Amino acid sequence: MSATLAVDFYREWNALMRSWGHTVVEVDGCESRTASARAYDPRGGFFEHHDASSRLSGNWGSLPSIIAGRKGSAPVPGPLSNLQFARDGQVALVAVGTANHGGVGGPRGALPANDANRFTCGAEVANDGLGEAYSPELTRALIHGEAAWAIVAGRTAEYVIGHKEWTNRKIDPLVDMNLRRAAVAAVIANRGPQQEDDFMALFNNIEEFQVAVNRAVLCRTPADREGAWLWDRVAGIDDKTGAVSAVTVGPLSEFGGRNLPQALAYLFREDGSPLLLAAARNEDPAAFVEAMRPALTEVARSAVAAAQQAGASGDAEEIAEAVVARMGASLVGQSGA
Repeated sequence: MSATLAVDFYREWNALMRSWGHTVVEVDGCESRTASARAYDPRGGFFEHHDASSRLSGNWGSLPSIIAGRKGSAPVPGPLSNLQFARDGQVALVAVGTANHGGVGGPRGALPANDANRFTCGAEVANDGLGEAYSPELTRALIHGEAAWAIVAGRTAEYVIGHKEWTNRKIDPLVDMNLRRAAVAAVIANRGPQQEDDFMALFNNIEEFQVAVNRAVLCRTPADREGAWLWDRVAGIDDKTGAVSAVTVGPLSEFGGRNLPQALAYLFREDGSPLLLAAARNEDPAAFVEAMRPALTEVARSAVAAAQQAGASGDAEEIAEAVVARMGASLVGQSGA
């Protein structure tokens, strides 16, 4: 793709995002900024990263170094991404040329090993990578930004990639990329955001769930208390004070008071599974727990594994099983693990 076509691509993406109500800030020089003189075609994939910026760094996180590059003993010339998503959901268009964001990794699909930069759009997210929750505005902007990229590129949600899926050297982003792609696919199918975007509301809640698990594991609680303590944190209950926080797995007003996994069952009610259909109608909580156990386990494992890669201790499988068991017991009205 020529430089002119790359400019046209990002202009079309920019116009689509703005038509959906998002604020896109064009950084001075973005249309001529590039890290390489080689041809650039952003249609090969969309990479999502987090910039590991301190919460004290402000709304835009590491944007100055994203533009200029990394200095120090292992310098990397900028730009370090094509897009920067701010904590409040604003988006900066940093560069329409190649950005140094992928690094060593791959291959994945048609993307060649160690050479994703000139075939992808790289997006950094202002986030500390240590359990900082994404604001609803940021999550919405990300999902819409990825869907807009896919629509302009003529791709599906499968081309949206987390940096951790490109290389095992990285843990970002600390969200479940399968759930992310499902949310993106819903927007693509609708050719834009829905007025009442049920899946988006559910995704925000799942993301909060994962953040809570990440925080809990990173705190390295005593092994004999991990299961119960993790569940209390996921449920938004402070284990010392008993106070209920904003992080919760239900009920969800968007789904008639259903809790998060019941809402999942409701969303997937068309798959013909009698257990899921019953769960969606709140008819059999115990059967629902068994029907949803694979999905719940996958969410728990993903969150715990991400936290472990960030330096936590403990066995991921055991912790995940404890979380799911505690969740199941709560759903059917039991108090034990």
